[in-house]
Amino acid sequence: MSTELVDLVLTSMAMITISAIAIVSNLIIIIAVLWNKRIRSVANILFVNLAVADFFQGFIAIPLRLAEQLNQTDTKPLIPCLVVIPLTIFFYSASNLNITIISIDRFIALYRPMRYKVLVTPFVVGSVITFCWVTSLFIALIPVVTGWGAKADAHLTSICLFSTTLRKEYLFMLFSIINFAVLAILLITNVFILKTAQNHVRRIHIARAPTQETQTDNMSTINLTQTFEDAFSPRSSEKSKISFASFKKRIPSRAGRDRKATKVVLIIVGLFVVLTVPITIIDLLGVFEANVNVPLVVIKIAVFMVYFNACINVFIYAGYNQEMRDTFKIMYLKTTLYLKRH
Repeated sequence: MSTELVDLVLTSMAMITISAIAIVSNLIIIIAVLWNKRIRSVANILFVNLAVADFFQGFIAIPLRLAEQLNQTDTKPLIPCLVVIPLTIFFYSASNLNITIISIDRFIALYRPMRYKVLVTPFVVGSVITFCWVTSLFIALIPVVTGWGAKADAHLTSICLFSTTLRKEYLFMLFSIINFAVLAILLITNVFILKTAQNHVRRIHIARAPTQETQTDNMSTINLTQTFEDAFSPRSSEKSKISFASFKKRIPSRAGRDRKATKVVLIIVGLFVVLTVPITIIDLLGVFEANVNVPLVVIKIAVFMVYFNACINVFIYAGYNQEMRDTFKIMYLKTTLYLKRH
């Protein structure tokens, strides 16, 4: 068996595996949040939006690249490059922008916690999500609709690459928005998130030191503040029925959910940076036509790292979100029971 054939088989198997995991795992997240109303928080809705982008990467973008990989002719690819590349850009851009939105959401939650519910309303979240997808679609369609950014001989190439399909000017614009701007925002927001999380940990350790009397006074103050806020809410009559003990249970649970959401965001963003920086550097070398010969195996590893980023989020959710894990278990048990009955 030739080296080229072995490489083709291994590469194809890797792409099929990543695609299957991305499809199944992200579909599970989408169904779980739609199925369980209790976990339909703003943070989880944003995670679902990211899961949708990653799902389509596994369902459309990766299979298209696989079809291109299996093309062994010297004439032109099985699917036109001006179809493969724009779709790849569309879902990749949507995924990147969604991660940015999630990071900004956590930034607001920590920087303006008292005004979070005023600033991050369902209308605002829906508008931002729509803007994210429209922007991604607009960027992806520029070469197809206007012709700007597309090379005249893109249809003659035997393999679809950014450098062989798109002009330098378009690629520079694309990387500036989808890579540089995204990484800059993620760096700024997550440095703040990390510092704030560390400060919260310090305050928790300090808060455990006071006497029981001090702790009781603090809790009373918190409950009084919460009661005052609830008095002006539309559901004040309903909330007034909640007992003093229930307030003590709800406040720590809310703080715990915020800490877990922050931890999940830090992990997702950290992995995103690690997995996407290599291909960004390689693409930059190609855009600026640097005299650097990057080995093909390094390029393939960098590409697989980007694809792998589309199928890891479900494991992060399951690892750090108890409600999500419980939902997965219930879904599994109900599905198993249904299959046994039928």
